[in-house]
Amino acid sequence: MLSIWTKLAFIALNLLCRPTQARRYLVSRSILGQQGLFGMNMAFIDRCGMDVHYIMHVMLEESNWPILVHCTAGKDRTGFVIAITQLLCGVPEEEVVADYARSLKCLGKDKMGQLVASAGALGLGDTFAGCPPDVMANTIHYLHTKYNSVDEYLVSIGISLEQQARIRQILVEPF
Repeated sequence: MLSIWTKLAFIALNLLCRPTQARRYLVSRSILGQQGLFGMNMAFIDRCGMDVHYIMHVMLEESNWPILVHCTAGKDRTGFVIAITQLLCGVPEEEVVADYARSLKCLGKDKMGQLVASAGALGLGDTFAGCPPDVMANTIHYLHTKYNSVDEYLVSIGISLEQQARIRQILVEPF
């Protein structure tokens, strides 16, 4: 959570017509600036339950299939959603981590350059453009520490064990 002083400084910089500095200041004091990609994933777990809940409900409807999950880079929000889905389907953690790390190879040099430039413009380091395996390994560990399992995490956001079994059936078993 950002302090009132951080919020006031952000507003003041914007009022002084310094929006780029305002964004950099805000990001440097946010979860991203303080805890990096892992902090962002912790925030996904702690604060984005309704979004994950919605995505799981989309997956529950066979009429929605096939489903494409993507975003700008396909490694942060998408990587988190896919990791949760893989864990739900019983994919070993080591494979989930390796799959996340492989995302970097799929980005290509042009996209990687764009990500590095975007991260730099916000005052973030080059690591934000990457997919370090330890980020996903730490994310999975955090999920297990806080919720014991992906199943319990999903129950905590309103996805019942029966619904989880149905998602597994749709994704793992042949049509």
